[in-house]
Amino acid sequence: MQNMSAGVGVSIGVSVLSRRHPRLLFWILIGSVAAFVPLAIWVTAGTIQQFEDSRSYAASRECASGEACYQNQTATVVRTTIRPDGYTSSREAIVTLQLAGTQADVRLDDKNAWSNAHVNAGETVQALVWRGRVIQVARGGATFRSVDFPSFDWSNVLVLVLAWTVTAIFAYMAFQTRRLVKQRETPMSQWSAAG
Repeated sequence: MQNMSAGVGVSIGVSVLSRRHPRLLFWILIGSVAAFVPLAIWVTAGTIQQFEDSRSYAASRECASGEACYQNQTATVVRTTIRPDGYTSSREAIVTLQLAGTQADVRLDDKNAWSNAHVNAGETVQALVWRGRVIQVARGGATFRSVDFPSFDWSNVLVLVLAWTVTAIFAYMAFQTRRLVKQRETPMSQWSAAG
């Protein structure tokens, strides 16, 4: 019931602003459009990049090196760090691997699965490397995906549509408010008979 009353309050506030201070409402709406356009562009770019990455990974093949392929490398676990809930995602484990002469920190998506696998420092695992990043770690038939694993989440399309819809609504409201301001500024003697 509280959510509905908040919506009614916003509706009444917009109605009062449009009658008493239409110019103020117009500039508030223009500011909202100016804020939402970069957000919508950022969401669009991220969604497109994620989609392209997932398609590129699906089309890749195993090879010794290169950008258009992936490599399975043997790695040694150096340490595992479970981040506190307030620091990052509550499901994240940071696994430091020694592979190909360097150390790499891999952020695994599910800390519980990694903890339950009882992988200790010094143990050997298989690391799947794509575009220079470890995207998956495997041990004894179990696989653990990195947060960098290139998979496309269709819920991002909903966020994309929502961002552009909110932007369009604010733009439409600003246009209508501008029309109201122009009508108020135009003397009645100049109004056309058609309206």
